[in-house]
Amino acid sequence: MLYLQVLVFAFIAAFTATFGATLHLIRVMKSKGIVGADCHKRNKPEIPEMGGLAIVLVYPLVLIASGLLFRQSYLGFTFKGIIAALAVFEIAAIIGVFDDLYKLSHKIKPILLLFAAAPLILLKIGVPVIRLPFFSIDFTNLFGMDLSLLFWLVIVPLGVTGAANVSNMLAGFNGLSSGLSFIGSVTLAIAAYFMAQPSAAMIFAAMAGAQLAFWTFNRCPAKIFPGDVGTLSFGALLAAGIIVGNLEFFGVLVMLPQILNASMSLLSVGRFFEEKQFRKEKLSALKIEKDGKIWFTRLEKPITLCKILLYKRPQSESMLVAKVFVLGIISSLAALAVLYLSK
Repeated sequence: MLYLQVLVFAFIAAFTATFGATLHLIRVMKSKGIVGADCHKRNKPEIPEMGGLAIVLVYPLVLIASGLLFRQSYLGFTFKGIIAALAVFEIAAIIGVFDDLYKLSHKIKPILLLFAAAPLILLKIGVPVIRLPFFSIDFTNLFGMDLSLLFWLVIVPLGVTGAANVSNMLAGFNGLSSGLSFIGSVTLAIAAYFMAQPSAAMIFAAMAGAQLAFWTFNRCPAKIFPGDVGTLSFGALLAAGIIVGNLEFFGVLVMLPQILNASMSLLSVGRFFEEKQFRKEKLSALKIEKDGKIWFTRLEKPITLCKILLYKRPQSESMLVAKVFVLGIISSLAALAVLYLSK
């Protein structure tokens, strides 16, 4: 019972700390002039940016405090996974800060994010086995060979940079990124709990609380944006927690909306790209009605999930985000259903 109580404590503590930190950060960013236009509103209001810093600053403190409490109540808990996940989170956040301030190249950013996986590799967090519903891929004995290095040096780095980038790509609308991160964190916390992965459960329970608190300010009409410091670090942490808890298959299911969106974008363009390269085409096709409803008159590259949902279908930004949330909830329920059936 203490196991569940500590997870609830982590959720509530992260929510409370992030709520206060975000409220303070809104005032700071406004006073410093660190703002950006909300391009999906008719009057283009200026909104404080880089709000993800609120979570980046308080989440590690909450997670470590919860871990200290957890260590006394559950024998299977280890700090090693927590420390590695936090290191991945903070490295990705630093890359996100530079991206927000200096707009890193689309060629450089994925490479830098590969290095964010270094703590997981150096500490050999997780196990080199990908557990699927009814069988496993064991890299220690794959085709009769020990290919553990393939897992550590290829799968783990690609997982971290992939999760960070697909999370960053499905953003840009009020409350979208933080809401999806909340849904994914709750689902993975439940999966980790029932799979007896206490370190991963702690990571996701605390992140769920932090994301819910941030979403209260980020939802439409947004009072603050997460920035790349937020979207990149959130995605990287999801990947780190998935690897800590050996939840790779469930993680892919939970992140299906982000993966689908990224796949459509990359396939439509045919290469890696920077969004600003297509900003003029996007804005020319975007229409904002007097009642605030938004829609696209044509599908310009890159094709995205949100563009398809908005193509010739005027709707409020809140409705668009709700539709994407439904997709996230469906994919999360699918992950939990697979977990139940595989038990």
